[in-house]
Amino acid sequence: SDRNIISKSGQSTSGGPIVSSPTFGEQDGCHDNTIQNNYIGTDVTGNAALRNPSALSLAYASGIEMIDNLFGDFESGALDVKFSDAITFTGNRVTLSADGNTVFHNEGMGSVRFLHSTNITTDDNVYVGHHGLSIESSHGVDITNSFFGTDETQTSDYDMFEGISVFNSWDMNIT
Repeated sequence: SDRNIISKSGQSTSGGPIVSSPTFGEQDGCHDNTIQNNYIGTDVTGNAALRNPSALSLAYASGIEMIDNLFGDFESGALDVKFSDAITFTGNRVTLSADGNTVFHNEGMGSVRFLHSTNITTDDNVYVGHHGLSIESSHGVDITNSFFGTDETQTSDYDMFEGISVFNSWDMNIT
């Protein structure tokens, strides 16, 4: 494989990949990191789901770039970002297989969720599946050039319950 495959082990019945999860009350997560060109929650081909109980999670993080990743099958959503700042999410495929033939299942409020976070940039992403993007109690959010319920070619139509959900958030740019 020319990329990392990030998924739970066959022995695990709970949890999933966690990038930054400080102890309760601690507010120092990871800073200034790049997560790029990974298959998260899929097999090595990016076409078969390896279901994970929980999301790739960031908490109290800053300066994180997530670029050109494929997010697969998760019970609680593909990505959960909480209490974080300066997050860039660009060129990612969320719940759509590498070949574009399979929509992976995700539950929760959004396949990608930003909660109590600031200065978020999402650009050139593909969101399919039940829920797309959820922005909750966050501000300074730019959502640009992304596809909701279709792929990059705009020739496929995927049934989607919600594309973008926004709750109690402000200072947003959706273009």
